[in-house]
Amino acid sequence: MDLYKKFFDDLKEKVIFLKEIPKESKIKIISHHDSDGMSAAAIFIKFLKDKGYNFSLTIVPHLDLKTIDELSNESFDYFIFIDLGSNTLSYIDKNIHTKKILIFDHHNLENYEPKNIIMLNPHIIGLNDNREISSSGVVFFSLRNLDKNIESMAHIALIGAVGDNQENKGFKRLNQEILDIAIAQDKIKVIKNIRLFGHQTKPLFEVLKNSQDPYIPEITDSEENSMKFLETLGIGFRKDEEEYKYYSDLTSEEEKRLADAIIKRRRNLPKPDDIYWYNYILVDEKQGSPFRDIREFSTLLNASGRLNKSSLGIGSCLNDENSKKKATMFTNFYKREINRVLSWIRENKKTSNIVEEKGFVLIDGKDNIPIALVGTIASTLSYSRETKAGTIILTMAQSLETGKTKVSMRVAKSRTVNVFKILREICSGLDCEFGGHQNAAGAVLNTGLEDLFLENAKVILKKYSIEEKI
Repeated sequence: MDLYKKFFDDLKEKVIFLKEIPKESKIKIISHHDSDGMSAAAIFIKFLKDKGYNFSLTIVPHLDLKTIDELSNESFDYFIFIDLGSNTLSYIDKNIHTKKILIFDHHNLENYEPKNIIMLNPHIIGLNDNREISSSGVVFFSLRNLDKNIESMAHIALIGAVGDNQENKGFKRLNQEILDIAIAQDKIKVIKNIRLFGHQTKPLFEVLKNSQDPYIPEITDSEENSMKFLETLGIGFRKDEEEYKYYSDLTSEEEKRLADAIIKRRRNLPKPDDIYWYNYILVDEKQGSPFRDIREFSTLLNASGRLNKSSLGIGSCLNDENSKKKATMFTNFYKREINRVLSWIRENKKTSNIVEEKGFVLIDGKDNIPIALVGTIASTLSYSRETKAGTIILTMAQSLETGKTKVSMRVAKSRTVNVFKILREICSGLDCEFGGHQNAAGAVLNTGLEDLFLENAKVILKKYSIEEKI
C-alpha cells in the first residue's frame, strides 16, 4: 500500500477518538515550547474552541519523567500530548494509565507498544523523512478529517514546519499539500527572491550586512559597505530623509540589479548564483509586520516559548492583536540574548568551555547560556558561514534553579547525518533523558554529570568522524 495513503488512513481511523469525548470532559493539552509545538497547539485549540470544549494548556521545554509524574496526579479525563511524548511512551503508559491519552508527534518512537495511548505519528507507518511533515502538520491533517474549517489554519501548520527546518527551497510532499491548501485559502502567497532573512522588519542595508547565507564578500558584517553598495547600484539605502529603504520598497528592476550585483560579488565562491529562495508571505498581515513572513513568524514563536511567554505565541497564531504586540517586544529581547551568547562563544573559543575538533564542536555554556536558548544557539551555529558542512554542534548549559543541564545537538548544512541516533549512543549507559529526530536532538541530565557526558561525547563523535572519512 502507498505510504501516504496508509498515513492518511491511519490518521482518519485514530482521530475518530476525539468525536467520542463528551463536551463536559476535562481536557489537558501538553505541548512543546518551540515553533512547531506552539503552532500545533494553536491548531488544536482552534478546533476545541470551535467545538465548545473546555481545556487547560501547558507548554513545556521537554517532557521529563518528573512532569509525567505530576500529570498523573492531575484530575483530567483526557491528556493530549503534542510534539512530544514519542520517546517516553512506556513511562506515560504506565504512569497515566487511568486516563485516556492521545499523542500527536513526528519524533522518533520509543521501541514500545503502548496499551493505553492512541498515537498519531508518521513513523508508525514507516514515513520517517524529517522534511515531510512536522507535528503541526500531523495535527492539521488529523483534525481536517473532523472539521474542514481547520483548513483556515493551514498557514499556521507551515510556520511549524519552517520552525523544524523542513523547508529547503520548497516543501516536500505532505508539507506541499498543506501549502497548496493555504494558497487556496488565500492565506499565503509564494514569492521567489533573494535569500535575505528579515525582509519585512529590517532596513535593506542591515539585511545585507547580516547576510551569512548567502555570504556577500565585503558586504556581510559591514554596515558601511552595505550602504555604499546600495548607493553604488543607484538603489540607495534611504527611502527619504526620515525612513530607510526596505527590500519590499524595491522595484522588480532594482531587485534584479541587486541580485546581479550580489552574484558578481560572489563570483569566486562555490555556486555564486545560489542566492534565491521562496518567501512565504501571509497576505492578511501588514507590510513590515514580523508576522507577514512565515520564517519571521516562526522566529517570534520560538522567542515566545523560550522566554516562557508561550501564551503570546499561541495568541499570535490565533490572531489576537494584544498577544502579537507583546510577542514582538519579547522577540527583540530574544534576539539580543542570542547575540550576547554568540559573543560569549567567540570570546571563549580558546578556553576549556569549547572543544573544536575535526567534525564536531562541543560547547559547555555552564550558566552563561540560558537553557532555553541551547537549541537556538546550536541551530544558529549550524547555519553559520564559518561552520563547515557536516560539523556536529553540541551545546550544553545548566540551570542553577532546577539542578538540570540541557543538551542540544544539530548538524551543519547536512540532511544525511542522524543526530538523534548519535545522541542516543552518547546517552547510552548515562543517567539522562533524550529525544528528537534526525535533524535535531536534545537531552537532559543532572548537573554534575557534564564531564562524564562530554567525555562520552568526544569518544563517540571521534569514532563517528573516522567512520565518515572511511
